[in-house]
Amino acid sequence: MALLIDIRDPLWMTEESLRDYLQPLLPGVPIHCCDAGEHKDEIQMLVVISLYPGVSEGLPNLKLVQKLGAGVETIARDPSLARDVRVTRLKPQAPAQEIAEYCVA
Repeated sequence: MALLIDIRDPLWMTEESLRDYLQPLLPGVPIHCCDAGEHKDEIQMLVVISLYPGVSEGLPNLKLVQKLGAGVETIARDPSLARDVRVTRLKPQAPAQEIAEYCVA
């Protein structure tokens, strides 16, 4: 089992900074950033802000897409995503605060 982080938004958080945060919480779980490379068959979890074209098709054993932020509609409706892949989102207070600040601004 392995995790792929594909954020593509360095102004918010880089893949490497999220990997460095998660690695102590997931000992023994390989965490790859941006591209699974030769490890595509190992990836079962994908962390994204948006599901970019071609990413899920290249991961034959993908079981979970974890959305960072609000709204999973575009991911859940993506025809390239296998029907048995679960799509979830984070529900901590931080994204709610960020969304509220964005709306007020």
